[in-house]
Amino acid sequence: MRRVVFVGAESTGKSTLTHYLAHAYDTVAVPEIGRFIWEDKRGRLGPDDYVEIAVKHRAAEDEAMAQARPHPATGAAGPGHARHPVHRRAR
Repeated sequence: MRRVVFVGAESTGKSTLTHYLAHAYDTVAVPEIGRFIWEDKRGRLGPDDYVEIAVKHRAAEDEAMAQARPHPATGAAGPGHARHPVHRRAR
């Protein structure tokens, strides 16, 4: 299966687009894990926090991919075949 990545500045509509596409393609989504950690730490992130964000985000991606159902023709998620939108991939 394929993953879709949206990259861009804050407040440019990445999350909105993600949720729209997930609904349109009935697929899985991964929320922006870094946002949750940033909010928990009130915007005070240190170097180790970025490692935590990457690790937790990748784990969330892997969990979402395990729930996705492949599109019958392409093997990719597609209309009628999943639950929430894929958002971002940490490498």
